[in-house]
Amino acid sequence: MYTWQRHTERSMIDFVIVDERLRTKIKDSRVYRGTNVGSDHFLVIARIARLAMKWRHRPRIRVPRIERVRVERLREEKACDEYRKLLNERTRELLEGEEWKIEEFWKELKDAMIAVATQVCGVSKIKNPGSKRNEWWDDEVKEVIEQKKEAWLDLLASKANRRMLDSMKEKYIRCKKRVKELVSKKKKEYKEKIERKFSQNFRANAKLFWHLFFYLVRTARGKVGDSKVGMIRDRNGSVIGESKDVLKQWKEYFENLFERDNSKDDEGNEGNECASVEEIKIDEIMSAIKSLKVGKAAGYDRITTEMLIGGGGVIASLLYLLFNKCWRSGCVPGDWAKAVIVPLYKGKGSQQECKNYRGISLLSVVGKLYAKILIERVIDVTEKKIWDVQAGFRKGMGCTDQVFSLRCISEKALSRHQRVFCAFIDLEKAYDKVMRDELWSALYGRVWGG
Repeated sequence: MYTWQRHTERSMIDFVIVDERLRTKIKDSRVYRGTNVGSDHFLVIARIARLAMKWRHRPRIRVPRIERVRVERLREEKACDEYRKLLNERTRELLEGEEWKIEEFWKELKDAMIAVATQVCGVSKIKNPGSKRNEWWDDEVKEVIEQKKEAWLDLLASKANRRMLDSMKEKYIRCKKRVKELVSKKKKEYKEKIERKFSQNFRANAKLFWHLFFYLVRTARGKVGDSKVGMIRDRNGSVIGESKDVLKQWKEYFENLFERDNSKDDEGNEGNECASVEEIKIDEIMSAIKSLKVGKAAGYDRITTEMLIGGGGVIASLLYLLFNKCWRSGCVPGDWAKAVIVPLYKGKGSQQECKNYRGISLLSVVGKLYAKILIERVIDVTEKKIWDVQAGFRKGMGCTDQVFSLRCISEKALSRHQRVFCAFIDLEKAYDKVMRDELWSALYGRVWGG
């Protein structure tokens, strides 16, 4: 056995060093010549027997590979046209049929969008969801790296033949140089792309500019996509690290957080009938789709904004039928009521305490689109009834002007030695335990009733 070779010279100069007490635990050791590690030394691997508990570390949790549809390709015109064409062919029965139930219609539409997007865009496997991903990596880089690996194997196979060795070595050097040049080119193109985005968005879209800026800062620090939570503490303060126990603790925490008293019957809405409102128009759907932002995470149903935007008029026609079915029946698909909760650290306190995390709910994009259309209709009515002094959670009515006015009043009162009484009410987790039935009754009385 040897771990290094040059022409006819061979040597064993690479070793696996273990503790004296573990010598009897070494079951096997091998040298792998075919592994390309960028060195003229061969890879050495040793197999060690199962250790006692005092020697073993905590076992690593195996993260299954996640298949992700490469929906970013739908931003390309060619891929978008193909996606729209195939989607139209696959969903023709949905457009022609009239007897579809809501759940059946939604399932067929969802499956069609995912299947066609997968066919057109392909999928990428993510081994570790929290790992950093190189934005410049593509199929071209992958192909030249595979060629480099093949050249390396050919070089190893030709070391016994001096005549073939020189040609195989030159081939490997060429492939290695090509990989280096291509990676450098891809990185440069990605950098220029980012610079163009910066220059375009600095004045036109300041919000997008700062979003991109902080994204690059997080990327440089290696914090992009890092939402994993390893060990946490239970109610008794004990540290738990097993994946099943951690998931159970998070489940109990969010159940207690979102729990509310449902014992009170909703008697205020009995006998009330809302005024008849016209059905949802296709123009409303197209306007809502255009307002969607790309690059957002999908919900439980795996539908992304790129799938809706890329579908264009085909998707709008299908959603027109689905939304009006929901509007007439008052029911929505079950997927729209499901959310994927992702805990994000607030940046303060112990990272092992559940209360120091903010739960972000990833909802269905199609469900949010339907809700957006309904909200726009509600806003048209409520904006006429809300005073101008009411700020916050209103479009174009932020709290900045009110804060400035309060400061001016306070400064003027202090200069005149007068008092100013202000009430600051901070309700902890107020939106998590809102009695929505009572809010609906109050809204009915002020907007539709009264």
